[in-house]
Amino acid sequence: MAHAADARAIELDALAQDARRERVDRREQALLERANAEARLVIADDLVTVSEKRVDQARTSYALGAGDLEDVADARAALREAHSRRVQIQVARADAILRLDERQ
Repeated sequence: MAHAADARAIELDALAQDARRERVDRREQALLERANAEARLVIADDLVTVSEKRVDQARTSYALGAGDLEDVADARAALREAHSRRVQIQVARADAILRLDERQ
């Protein structure tokens, strides 16, 4: 009976260690994903800024008669895409942050 209890204690200890390792691994993964999302967010912000400038330039060119509406539409579509990518990255970052908060 004592041997069975010792064996069960060893088994439970091993399971607890596995659970701790898994929790540490998930936390490290969430930290990496947050850092990655933050770096990508900087790039996405820059892309939005550049896209906004391109829209302004296309509008100015159209107003001056040097461009056409298709150029403006293309620039606006690129801006919408840049905004969409930025939102997706913000969601990924928020997800990683929430997973970090769950682990504490």
